[in-house]
Amino acid sequence: MPAKPDARPKLTGALDRGSTAAQILLLEYADGKPMDQVGWGRASAADITLFSRLHAAEFAILARPPYIATTNAAPIARDILARLKGPARVVALVGHDTNVSSLGGMLGLHWQVPGFADDDPPPGGAILFEQLRDANGRRFIRTSFRAQDLEGLRRGDGAPAYQALTIQGCAALCPFESFTRIIQHKLANR
Repeated sequence: MPAKPDARPKLTGALDRGSTAAQILLLEYADGKPMDQVGWGRASAADITLFSRLHAAEFAILARPPYIATTNAAPIARDILARLKGPARVVALVGHDTNVSSLGGMLGLHWQVPGFADDDPPPGGAILFEQLRDANGRRFIRTSFRAQDLEGLRRGDGAPAYQALTIQGCAALCPFESFTRIIQHKLANR
Protein backbone atom coordinates (compact mmCIF):
# COMPACT_ATOMS: atom_id res chain seq x y z
CA MET A 1 0.00 0.00 0.00
CA PRO A 2 1.40 3.44 -0.82
CA ALA A 3 2.54 5.77 1.92
CA LYS A 4 0.22 8.54 3.02
CA PRO A 5 1.41 11.91 4.34
CA ASP A 6 0.54 10.87 7.89
CA ALA A 7 1.44 7.17 7.73
CA ARG A 8 4.28 4.84 6.78
CA PRO A 9 4.00 2.57 3.75
CA LYS A 10 2.43 -0.81 4.47
CA LEU A 11 2.80 -4.19 2.81
CA THR A 12 -0.06 -6.50 2.04
CA GLY A 13 0.15 -10.15 1.14
CA ALA A 14 2.45 -13.00 2.07
CA LEU A 15 5.39 -11.05 3.56
CA ASP A 16 3.10 -8.90 5.71
CA ARG A 17 1.23 -11.94 7.02
CA GLY A 18 4.43 -13.96 7.41
CA SER A 19 6.04 -11.17 9.43
CA THR A 20 3.00 -10.94 11.69
CA ALA A 21 2.94 -14.73 12.15
CA ALA A 22 6.67 -14.69 12.91
CA GLN A 23 6.13 -12.13 15.65
CA ILE A 24 3.23 -14.07 17.16
CA LEU A 25 5.30 -17.27 17.30
CA LEU A 26 8.27 -15.35 18.69
CA LEU A 27 6.17 -13.83 21.46
CA GLU A 28 4.64 -17.20 22.33
CA TYR A 29 8.11 -18.72 22.58
CA ALA A 30 9.75 -15.78 24.38
CA ASP A 31 6.86 -15.66 26.86
CA GLY A 32 7.88 -19.15 28.01
CA LYS A 33 4.73 -20.94 26.88
CA PRO A 34 4.98 -24.73 26.85
CA MET A 35 6.18 -25.95 23.46
CA ASP A 36 2.83 -27.65 22.78
CA GLN A 37 1.32 -24.14 22.81
CA VAL A 38 3.94 -22.48 20.59
CA GLY A 39 2.69 -22.50 17.01
CA TRP A 40 0.02 -25.07 17.92
CA GLY A 41 2.81 -27.38 19.06
CA ARG A 42 4.46 -27.33 15.65
CA ALA A 43 7.16 -24.65 16.08
CA SER A 44 10.67 -25.21 17.41
CA ALA A 45 13.25 -22.68 18.55
CA ALA A 46 14.99 -23.15 15.18
CA ASP A 47 11.69 -22.35 13.42
CA ILE A 48 11.30 -19.16 15.45
CA THR A 49 14.78 -18.04 14.41
CA LEU A 50 14.08 -18.91 10.78
CA PHE A 51 10.73 -17.08 10.80
CA SER A 52 12.48 -14.04 12.25
CA ARG A 53 13.88 -13.50 8.75
CA LEU A 54 10.36 -12.59 7.58
CA HIS A 55 10.08 -9.86 10.22
CA ALA A 56 13.56 -8.56 9.37
CA ALA A 57 12.72 -8.64 5.64
CA GLU A 58 9.61 -6.53 6.20
CA PHE A 59 11.68 -3.99 8.14
CA ALA A 60 14.35 -4.05 5.41
CA ILE A 61 11.65 -2.85 3.00
CA LEU A 62 9.51 -0.61 5.22
CA ALA A 63 11.76 0.78 7.95
CA ARG A 64 15.44 0.65 6.96
CA PRO A 65 15.76 2.22 3.47
CA PRO A 66 17.53 5.58 3.93
CA TYR A 67 14.70 7.95 2.98
CA ILE A 68 12.01 6.02 4.85
CA ALA A 69 14.29 5.42 7.83
CA THR A 70 15.26 9.07 8.12
CA THR A 71 11.68 10.25 7.75
CA ASN A 72 10.47 7.79 10.40
CA ALA A 73 13.38 8.43 12.79
CA ALA A 74 13.61 12.22 12.37
CA PRO A 75 11.72 13.13 15.58
CA ILE A 76 13.74 10.64 17.64
CA ALA A 77 17.03 11.71 16.04
CA ARG A 78 16.32 15.37 16.82
CA ASP A 79 15.47 14.44 20.41
CA ILE A 80 18.66 12.39 20.78
CA LEU A 81 20.77 15.34 19.62
CA ALA A 82 18.96 17.72 21.95
CA ARG A 83 19.34 15.37 24.93
CA LEU A 84 23.04 14.79 24.26
CA LYS A 85 23.58 18.57 24.26
CA GLY A 86 21.67 18.97 27.52
CA PRO A 87 22.61 18.42 31.17
CA ALA A 88 20.90 15.05 31.77
CA ARG A 89 23.21 12.20 32.73
CA VAL A 90 20.83 9.42 31.66
CA VAL A 91 17.94 9.63 29.22
CA ALA A 92 15.72 6.78 28.04
CA LEU A 93 13.59 7.20 24.93
CA VAL A 94 11.12 4.37 24.50
CA GLY A 95 9.77 3.29 21.15
CA HIS A 96 8.58 0.42 19.03
CA ASP A 97 10.69 -2.08 17.09
CA THR A 98 9.88 -0.01 14.00
CA ASN A 99 11.55 3.00 15.66
CA VAL A 100 14.62 0.92 16.44
CA SER A 101 14.79 -0.37 12.86
CA SER A 102 14.32 3.09 11.38
CA LEU A 103 17.01 4.63 13.58
CA GLY A 104 19.30 1.73 12.65
CA GLY A 105 18.56 2.28 8.96
CA MET A 106 19.10 6.03 9.23
CA LEU A 107 22.53 5.64 10.85
CA GLY A 108 23.62 2.50 8.96
CA LEU A 109 23.67 0.40 12.14
CA HIS A 110 23.56 -3.39 11.98
CA TRP A 111 23.23 -5.95 14.78
CA GLN A 112 22.79 -9.66 15.28
CA VAL A 113 21.23 -11.14 18.39
CA PRO A 114 21.32 -14.94 18.84
CA GLY A 115 17.94 -16.44 17.98
CA PHE A 116 16.96 -13.57 15.70
CA ALA A 117 17.66 -12.66 12.08
CA ASP A 118 20.23 -9.96 11.36
CA ASP A 119 18.86 -6.47 12.13
CA ASP A 120 15.63 -7.85 13.65
CA PRO A 121 15.13 -5.96 16.93
CA PRO A 122 14.19 -8.36 19.74
CA PRO A 123 11.58 -7.42 22.34
CA GLY A 124 13.28 -5.02 24.73
CA GLY A 125 16.19 -4.41 22.34
CA ALA A 126 17.70 -0.93 22.36
CA ILE A 127 20.19 1.26 20.58
CA LEU A 128 22.38 3.02 23.13
CA PHE A 129 24.24 6.28 22.63
CA GLU A 130 26.86 7.03 25.26
CA GLN A 131 28.55 10.39 25.45
CA LEU A 132 32.17 10.07 26.55
CA ARG A 133 34.83 12.71 27.17
CA ASP A 134 38.56 12.35 26.83
CA ALA A 135 41.16 13.98 29.11
CA ASN A 136 41.01 17.14 26.98
CA GLY A 137 37.24 17.44 27.27
CA ARG A 138 36.52 16.37 23.68
CA ARG A 139 33.18 14.59 23.39
CA PHE A 140 32.61 11.28 21.60
CA ILE A 141 29.57 9.10 20.98
CA ARG A 142 29.84 5.35 21.47
CA THR A 143 26.96 3.37 20.02
CA SER A 144 25.88 -0.14 20.97
CA PHE A 145 22.92 -2.49 20.77
CA ARG A 146 21.53 -4.05 23.94
CA ALA A 147 19.26 -7.08 23.92
CA GLN A 148 18.65 -10.48 25.44
CA ASP A 149 19.07 -13.48 23.19
CA LEU A 150 15.99 -15.56 22.40
CA GLU A 151 16.72 -18.30 24.93
CA GLY A 152 17.36 -15.76 27.69
CA LEU A 153 14.01 -14.13 26.93
CA ARG A 154 12.29 -17.51 27.09
CA ARG A 155 13.89 -18.50 30.40
CA GLY A 156 13.35 -15.03 31.83
CA ASP A 157 16.86 -14.98 33.25
CA GLY A 158 18.96 -13.80 30.32
CA ALA A 159 21.38 -11.02 31.01
CA PRO A 160 21.37 -8.44 28.26
CA ALA A 161 24.33 -8.54 25.92
CA TYR A 162 25.87 -5.46 24.37
CA GLN A 163 27.13 -5.35 20.82
CA ALA A 164 29.32 -2.45 19.68
CA LEU A 165 27.94 -0.62 16.64
CA THR A 166 29.57 1.81 14.26
CA ILE A 167 27.63 4.70 12.76
CA GLN A 168 28.01 4.75 8.98
CA GLY A 169 30.57 7.41 8.11
CA CYS A 170 32.18 7.56 11.55
CA ALA A 171 34.64 5.71 13.76
CA ALA A 172 33.60 3.42 16.62
CA LEU A 173 34.15 6.40 18.91
CA CYS A 174 32.43 9.07 16.85
CA PRO A 175 33.47 12.66 17.62
CA PHE A 176 30.39 14.52 18.84
CA GLU A 177 30.71 17.12 16.07
CA SER A 178 30.77 14.35 13.44
CA PHE A 179 27.78 12.62 15.03
CA THR A 180 25.85 15.90 14.99
CA ARG A 181 26.87 16.62 11.39
CA ILE A 182 25.85 13.13 10.21
CA ILE A 183 22.38 13.41 11.75
CA GLN A 184 21.83 16.98 10.58
CA HIS A 185 22.96 16.08 7.05
CA LYS A 186 20.57 13.12 6.91
CA LEU A 187 17.68 15.21 8.25
CA ALA A 188 18.34 17.98 5.71
CA ASN A 189 18.57 15.58 2.75
CA ARG A 190 15.48 13.44 3.19
